[in-house]
Amino acid sequence: MAIIACPGCGKRISDQYTACPHCDEVLGEMDPEEIERRAFRRRRRLFFRARMVTFVAMTLFMVGLLWWWVDGELMSLTMPPPLVATALMTVGVAVYLVAWGYIAWLRWSAGR
Repeated sequence: MAIIACPGCGKRISDQYTACPHCDEVLGEMDPEEIERRAFRRRRRLFFRARMVTFVAMTLFMVGLLWWWVDGELMSLTMPPPLVATALMTVGVAVYLVAWGYIAWLRWSAGR
C-alpha cells in the first residue's frame, strides 16, 4: 500500500481507493451503482454546505438589526441606521440570496 496524491484535490490518499474520499475523484474501476451513490453523497454535502451559508447570512442580518436597535436612543430603530448595522444587514441579505440561488441551481442540475 502506497500513499499517493489525488489528481483532483492533491490530498494524500492510499493507492487502494477507487475514488478519493475528499473530492470523489474516480481513481479506479467502479460500477454504475457506486458512481451514482457517490454523486448523491456529493450533492447532499453541497446542499448541506449551502444551507449552512444561509444560516450564517441570516445571523449576519440579525446581528445588524440588533446593532441598529441597541445603537439608537431608548433601544429603538432610529433613522438613519448606523453604518455598521447597514453593512451587516446588506451583506447578510446578499449572501442569503446568493446561497439560495446556488441551492436552486443544485436542485435544477440534479434533476436533469
